[in-house]
Amino acid sequence: MIKVGEKKRLFLITIAVVTVIAVSWFSFMKKDASGENEVLREREYVATMGDIVVGIDAKGVVKLKREAHTFKDGAILGKYNVKVGDSVKRGDVLAELSMEDLEKKKSEINDRFKEAQNALSKAKSDKEFFESEGNKKVNDIKKDGEAAYNSKLSEINTRIYSINKRISSIQGQITALQDEKKKLEAESANEANSARIAEIKNELTVKEGELNSANEELATGNSSLSTLNSDRNREIERENEDVNLLKRQNEAQSKSLQGALESAQSSFDKINKELEEINELIASPKIEAKIDGVVLSTPYALGETIDAAKPVVEIGDMSKQNLTLFIDPVGVIEVSEGQQVSFYVDAYQEDTFTGKVESRSYVQNENKQVEVTVLVDENEAELLEGMGASATIISKEKKEVLTLSNKAITLKDNKQMVKVKNADGKIEEREITTGFSDGRVSEVLSGLEAGDVVVSEG
Repeated sequence: MIKVGEKKRLFLITIAVVTVIAVSWFSFMKKDASGENEVLREREYVATMGDIVVGIDAKGVVKLKREAHTFKDGAILGKYNVKVGDSVKRGDVLAELSMEDLEKKKSEINDRFKEAQNALSKAKSDKEFFESEGNKKVNDIKKDGEAAYNSKLSEINTRIYSINKRISSIQGQITALQDEKKKLEAESANEANSARIAEIKNELTVKEGELNSANEELATGNSSLSTLNSDRNREIERENEDVNLLKRQNEAQSKSLQGALESAQSSFDKINKELEEINELIASPKIEAKIDGVVLSTPYALGETIDAAKPVVEIGDMSKQNLTLFIDPVGVIEVSEGQQVSFYVDAYQEDTFTGKVESRSYVQNENKQVEVTVLVDENEAELLEGMGASATIISKEKKEVLTLSNKAITLKDNKQMVKVKNADGKIEEREITTGFSDGRVSEVLSGLEAGDVVVSEG
């Protein structure tokens, strides 16, 4: 029989053994789990040849270069021959105008054209008539005064001429009497000679009186001539003042008539141009595609009035692809024209496309982002309008260099170290030298070769 004290000792020993076994099992399981976790966390990274690109990442959409097709302002759309998404060839008919509307507009324009033509003809006639009448009035002012002057001048000149002629005759008679007197005085004195000399003296007295009278008449005639000329000069001054006043009045009226004529001419030219344009539209009421491409927009409803600022049809040129990127304002300051861009689109995630920055906006959009336009390099893919894209605007790039993930590199005693798995599965710790990095992968300058497998426990 076992005593109570012995039973108690056996119970305690049993408890201790169970506790040791439990602790051992827990420690073993913990160690095993820890080892399993270490295996699970261990990752392999292969050193490979590739490109390292550093730049600005951005999202965007593919855009095609748009070719606008439209009619003149005010025309009415008759019908569309295409819809958005259709593929078209150069020369395909895209849309047509309403011929009923065109004919109605032409009739209305013709009516206005006739009115403008009549108004222009009247404006020309009014101006020509006024200028003719104005010149006639100016000439009449001078003509009437000049005619009166010439009449009086002729009368005075005739009188002066007659007086001069009479003076010349009297002077001739006096000279003849004086010669006769001298001759008689030179001859022997006799009663007949003395009588004749006495007669001559009387005749000379009479003639000298006539001459004095004629000279007085001549002086009066010359005075009248001088007065006439003075009066005429003053009259000419008054005429010039009247003429200048009339010319100023005529110029003001002529300017007004010229303005009316120019306004009539402008209205006529404008309506004539409208008539030419409507005739052109009637002759060719269709829009034909200028390029091969895809229809991007047909914004009008049938019967809607066309606004030249809004194209009737827009065609996207498949050979001229752009990429519109949306970038935060902080990053856009590093973007410049000509910068290389690498991108892929959702539809071709395995293919990488390239391009160059063509322009950038200087104004933020409604999402507080700045738009950057990229001219896509020529490619064989069918990049369509609206395709989403992920791009990198390249700041620096290294091509065909040995690369390794940064996760595989550790720092030990200020040295860059990696754990390389050899062909037999053993792990070898090596020091490497790195160069350029984009933050995810780094260029390996020494310590590894392409194909080396690096193990990381992190």
